Amino acid sequence: MATSKNLAKCIALVGSLKDTELIELRSKIDERLVHLSEHNAESNIDAGHIEYKFIKKANGKRYGPYKHLRVWKDNKLTDQYLGKASQEEYVRWLSEKDTD
Repeated sequence: MATSKNLAKCIALVGSLKDTELIELRSKIDERLVHLSEHNAESNIDAGHIEYKFIKKANGKRYGPYKHLRVWKDNKLTDQYLGKASQEEYVRWLSEKDTD
């Protein structure tokens, strides 16, 4: 997949961001994805949804949560890794999910 000039600039700048700036950027991206999903839902297009997953190793240790965007594409459910989420973000997602 070809990278646009704007995306290439963003990717280049990510490495120079402070931790707090990265968290703010992630929040803005999440808001945009939710907005896109809501817009596409009105158009009957599945933009996907966010899921959080944990990985359990053979020794029983659990890692995560890891954030994924799940989208139907060509009649297949695809999974795009969005990065490791904070425990607070995961708990917030769980509480919002329970109210739906």
